[in-house]
Amino acid sequence: MFLRQFEYLIALEQEGHFGRAAERCHVSQPSLSSALQQLEAELDESHAQCAELRSESEAMRESTRTAIAEKQQQIEALCDSHRSDMSRIRDENIQLQADIDLLQQRADTSQSEQGHMQAREAAAIVAVKVQREEQNRLLEELSAALARVQVLEEQIDTSRQERDDLILELRE
Repeated sequence: MFLRQFEYLIALEQEGHFGRAAERCHVSQPSLSSALQQLEAELDESHAQCAELRSESEAMRESTRTAIAEKQQQIEALCDSHRSDMSRIRDENIQLQADIDLLQQRADTSQSEQGHMQAREAAAIVAVKVQREEQNRLLEELSAALARVQVLEEQIDTSRQERDDLILELRE
């Protein structure tokens, strides 16, 4: 494309006639027509390339959207799983507290003060040990889940960056 071709196009638009536009541009009418045909062909070719890039870009955007949606579903599934685990842990803690209360009641009904103290101490020791084991197990599960969430977030960020790079590339 040459600037001259655009000057011819502007002259034709303003004059509304090929002969007058050619005269205004100081060229013959066939030269003006030929230059405008070349410009039209070049613009059609550029348009076809843009359409092809748009089609590829749309396919890429759609696959990126799909990948992001899948990752978000995985994250939601992990969150749901953790909510379920937390609910189960609360239920287990309630049961554990009930067991501790029962042990304390048994200790309270003990005949001797020493027996009473030993039963309470035993119940407290058992409760602490059980709680510590449960807390350690939960910490391990949560650490593993957080690691999985971080990996998924990194994958989403990578997909978004690739999409943004492609959009920038298409704009250029």
